[in-house]
Amino acid sequence: MSPHPSIRPTKKNLVPIKQKGKQLLALRPDRKWAVYFYEQKDGRPTLCRKFFREQATAEEFCMIKRAEQNNLGTVNAMGLSDGLKQEALACWRKLEPLRHLGATLTKAVDYYIKDAGLAAKSKTVAEAAAACVDAKRRKNLSLGHLKRIRQTLEQFCKTHGKAPISTMKAATVKAWLEAYAEKHDLNEVSYNAKKRYLSLFFGYCVDSDLLESNPADKVETREEDGRRKRVMRPADLRKWLAASSPAVRTAISIQAFCGCRTAEVARLRWADINWKDAKVVLEADIAKIPSRRSSPIPPNLFAYLMKVRKEDDCLIWEAEQDAETRARYQSKPPKERAAMLDEWRIHNLVVAMTEARESAAPIEWQRNALRVSAASYWFDKTKDAAATASAMGHDPDTFEDNYKDIIRESDMTREWFEIDPANPMKAAKVIAFRPKVKRRKAE
Repeated sequence: MSPHPSIRPTKKNLVPIKQKGKQLLALRPDRKWAVYFYEQKDGRPTLCRKFFREQATAEEFCMIKRAEQNNLGTVNAMGLSDGLKQEALACWRKLEPLRHLGATLTKAVDYYIKDAGLAAKSKTVAEAAAACVDAKRRKNLSLGHLKRIRQTLEQFCKTHGKAPISTMKAATVKAWLEAYAEKHDLNEVSYNAKKRYLSLFFGYCVDSDLLESNPADKVETREEDGRRKRVMRPADLRKWLAASSPAVRTAISIQAFCGCRTAEVARLRWADINWKDAKVVLEADIAKIPSRRSSPIPPNLFAYLMKVRKEDDCLIWEAEQDAETRARYQSKPPKERAAMLDEWRIHNLVVAMTEARESAAPIEWQRNALRVSAASYWFDKTKDAAATASAMGHDPDTFEDNYKDIIRESDMTREWFEIDPANPMKAAKVIAFRPKVKRRKAE
């Protein structure tokens, strides 16, 4: 008896047909039920047959086939093969977990085509990095900033340089940052700095249509240690200045009392000092940020600078080139010579300052200690956050939060600004405190 009394079992109506022949069924019980259906083969609809042991299994297969016909039309509709229909249904089921996000087959295909298109025209990470550095160089960024971008990208390219830039994902960037931080024992500040430089690079790739989105932006920034900034004590600055040569002493003093950066001091000329108003004027080509600022010179430093002053066109930090540097300079194209000399002067000054500090050990030292100390002592002296932030080139909105109450002893501020760079070990003047006594008027 047919399982569908109202439907006559034929090879065209997707109804299970019970096979005849007791001997055959005894030998092949797995062929008790048959279902006939059409599939596209070589572009033509072909009648196919599938056998089942159980009627229920055959019914389930027929139900699936009927659903396919209802959803996608008959075999000949739009020339779609059964295999293509089944593939579409399978893909539709795979999108089920993403359906609440609006995922559709069309969106999935569009995404694949776009991704494949990016991969086809994609540069390697190394090629994109070279193009990024070249583009940033043309923007006249500071040499220090450009150097850190280049170093970060060179380190990243050692691992991923040959990969297509279009394959870079947030997980790839995060894995590299964590591995690099563990290998080199980076703290949170250094980790976040590396992430910022990678974000800058991938941002360039997005603007250049090499990527759809910036993968580094999806990597979480690490929470930085909120420990209190550590300033230098006057006694340590005295020892450092005393161990320095005259040229290095001048460079250290300008950083300690005016808050200039090491790179800025390496570019300063004597003409950049406003002797009338007692200020160091940092033009846009000297300062880290391409904007002009000026920093006041306290009396102790001003008196010292007057003693060691040279011709206006002379650099404040002068260092003779060794033979190797001179040869490298001559081999560079004219456009690159100025940049090379600037980088060399900064490096030379850092080395000279480090050697002097190490020879004067023990000195309590923290990175950027001179600049942090200058800002902290000036703020404690003036109590004017806006003016101090402007002089130091800081963000005025965050300056007070970062530098408030760093100096706990006002005597340190007084002693700091009494240091004479010409004779740093000379004891500071101490004025004994005498309370005022009211005299009684004669009667």
